[in-house]
Amino acid sequence: MKTIQVKFTLEEINEWSKKSTGISLDTFKGNVEAFIRVSQQVPSFRLQRRLRPLIVDEAINPEDIVIMVVDESTGEEHYYNPPLDAIFAGLTPKPFLNSI
Repeated sequence: MKTIQVKFTLEEINEWSKKSTGISLDTFKGNVEAFIRVSQQVPSFRLQRRLRPLIVDEAINPEDIVIMVVDESTGEEHYYNPPLDAIFAGLTPKPFLNSI
């Protein structure tokens, strides 16, 4: 399958995480890698709402979505790999052959 790349800014992920879990980039003293590692384990509901149309409406397999976080201050891109298949389990269409 073709992969779909979705980009969010570090500030978006930081704000979403801060509001939903209380974890922020400040918690990690600016260590972007550590912040991303922890925040992807408990993704924000805002992330789910942003990806839902791709997965539910367009029937894109969550495993085919690659999320990148762009640090606005440096331009660096970081992979962001929350457990999308677990988050959207039950919402993704099942292949016909698996239902027989």
